Amino acid sequence: MAVDSNTGTGRSPSRGLPGSDAGAVTVRIFGWATLTFLAAFLFNNFLTVWLGWPGAFGTSGGAYSARSWLQTGLYAVAIMWAAVHVFR
Repeated sequence: MAVDSNTGTGRSPSRGLPGSDAGAVTVRIFGWATLTFLAAFLFNNFLTVWLGWPGAFGTSGGAYSARSWLQTGLYAVAIMWAAVHVFR
């Protein structure tokens, strides 16, 4: 007599079900996005403190410069890279 390892656990096996790993993909994207956002934050601080750039949120002060937009875009690129990395 074979014993099912899932009996009594309240979980059903998800083998072969389409979309059953959507939760895992979401968690992986969140994890990688957190790491890449941290890297972007550290690089942004280097640019702001050491090199004297205006900062990522210098765009809201009315003085729009290419450097502040580049620093703001750095965060968007970091999050997009995380999603591309997970789906790749």
